[in-house]
Amino acid sequence: MLAVVDHVKADDWWVVGLLLIISGASLLPYLYSALKRPITIVLADHLLVLAVAFFVYFIIGALLLSLGPHDEVEFAMSYYRINASKAVSVAAFNSIGFGFALMISLLAPKRIFSRLSRLAVRVGVRVPLEWVIALFLIIGLCSYIYVWIFDANPQPDTVISGSWRSLSNLLLAAIILGAAHQGSGAKVFRFLSICIAMALAFSGLLLLNKGQVMMPILALCMGYIWRLGVRRVALPSLVIILTIFLIIASPVATVRNLYGASSKVEFDTRIPLLWDGIVNPKKDTLESDYYPWARFCYTPSQAAAIDLYDSGNGGTDIELIGWVFLPRFLFPNKPVITATGQEFNYKLTGSMNSSTGQGVFVNGYYNLGFIGVVFSGLGVGFILTYTSLFAAFVFKSRALIWLPFALLGSYMAFRIDGFFIGDFLGPFSLLLYGLIGIMIISKILNQSKRKIL
Repeated sequence: MLAVVDHVKADDWWVVGLLLIISGASLLPYLYSALKRPITIVLADHLLVLAVAFFVYFIIGALLLSLGPHDEVEFAMSYYRINASKAVSVAAFNSIGFGFALMISLLAPKRIFSRLSRLAVRVGVRVPLEWVIALFLIIGLCSYIYVWIFDANPQPDTVISGSWRSLSNLLLAAIILGAAHQGSGAKVFRFLSICIAMALAFSGLLLLNKGQVMMPILALCMGYIWRLGVRRVALPSLVIILTIFLIIASPVATVRNLYGASSKVEFDTRIPLLWDGIVNPKKDTLESDYYPWARFCYTPSQAAAIDLYDSGNGGTDIELIGWVFLPRFLFPNKPVITATGQEFNYKLTGSMNSSTGQGVFVNGYYNLGFIGVVFSGLGVGFILTYTSLFAAFVFKSRALIWLPFALLGSYMAFRIDGFFIGDFLGPFSLLLYGLIGIMIISKILNQSKRKIL
């Protein structure tokens, strides 16, 4: 694609559309193969999840500028106006990064990580599923309440440790396992999963966070897909997810504009406004037009990231790499690893109240130029190759105490619209901590047994 950039005129949007359609068509056989696989195989193939995310954001989303309605195109362009030539550049960098990720997944050495994964999985293979669900519920619920109180009453210049947020996600794992459970008490676990998913979605709605609304619904759907199969549940799940997203999108956007995304939760004002927006979506006090297709189109913001680097105003994420592996409770002055999106949004709009994504491969360009695209592609490929290896051992042995780590790769892959340091390297460090911790525990237990004998 880079070879034709100089030959594409400013208004040759048909060229952009044609190149994207060709790229997307080449992925379809690979994506279609997922429908024929068991859900555990799909969940363990994090590069497949990356391909799905690439197709959604960088093919379907990017096609908006060539094929979408005028109003949605103008809304997407309101962040940063670009021409067709720049859109081809963005598509090229996305494809190059994705290509390097797939290539390194075939070449990466796997033996050492496979041994580590096998050792870790052995430790948790005998833990009963009911105990696993109960453990995830207790730890996840306590952590979630703590995080929710912090987010509902934000304090200036105060940052909560990422470990608390990670532990709160155990509730999502509990929802998946509860919905998929087929043993004794399955109906009780499924009922609890539905109740918890609805409660989490509602609390996310109060925080005006669409992601926190959708994630528990997605987890619930994943659990039912696991239990009933991809072909029976995938399409209804997709319809449910899209319907909920379209229902909440406009009210959440309106209230965010009125009060700010990070303001204190005022129940007496937010709940009536949100309810009004859901029941009366055309009411004048709410945003009358919401552009869902534009929400998946990152091409203008990606072009802005490229132009900022080229003008000498790129990012400095590379300075955060060393901090990723240091826990905040030991280093309270640790920089905010996930602040790149807010800082980038400030450069575009002058506001720190929201976060704008760049896409993980263009994020590499934003920091290091073309070599950054290669670096991020190789990094994503390495990370997802190893998370896939670990997930395969977990699902094969049914050591579901490790499920949160096994799903970590899928979560990272879906964040292809995000940033390398915060959305890939940061979560991967958690997996490394877990493997190192279990190795230490295993050695201590083995030494204790030898002393007894």
